[in-house]
Amino acid sequence: METTTNARWIRVANEFNRYIRLTYGVLSPGWHAEGEGAACVVEAAAAWRGLGWGDDPDRLRIPNIRPLNDAFRDDRGRTETMSRLYALLEDWGWWSKSRRMRFARGVVSRTVREVLPAALRAAKLDSLASRLGRDVSLAEAANMIPAEKDDVRLAVVSAMGAVDALKHRHYAGALDDAAFAARYAALAAPDGDAVARLASEIWIAVATRYVWVES
Repeated sequence: METTTNARWIRVANEFNRYIRLTYGVLSPGWHAEGEGAACVVEAAAAWRGLGWGDDPDRLRIPNIRPLNDAFRDDRGRTETMSRLYALLEDWGWWSKSRRMRFARGVVSRTVREVLPAALRAAKLDSLASRLGRDVSLAEAANMIPAEKDDVRLAVVSAMGAVDALKHRHYAGALDDAAFAARYAALAAPDGDAVARLASEIWIAVATRYVWVES
């Protein structure tokens, strides 16, 4: 079962990546008009699956991964990473509630523990990065961030929204906020691609962990 599932994931990732390269060259950030010759991961996946043009993840029955797509500055890095992530989440609509819950909790937890500190350190807020989650809450951290570092504050606020959504068992909302937290964190960092890769690889690692779990 595991070998079969792993082989399917790799096949989907490779086929989707090949479609992107042949049709668009690379994935791009933002929204695009049909026929423009460019696409984000959701637009490309919708077209590839024959669902028509659009960037609504609900039509694909996947979480909102558009903010992760837009977090990258390097188009090739975006294309490689997002095609892998999409392949892992392609059957999200058929996951059980418990599997979605575990996935969302894993993503949100690691976003708070790893992505936010990386963004804080990139913004030269090293002390706050080391204290976050120990003696400084997310709400306190948001209030301690200088006004000129608004992207970092928005990353923390988005993560707060993700944690709150988890408490109310709104897993799609939690993942949406976690993705935006990653995007703002990448915007805040001089090397935004490093943060974007970190955040996206967290989603991939957590998805890979639960891809074998029976629904």
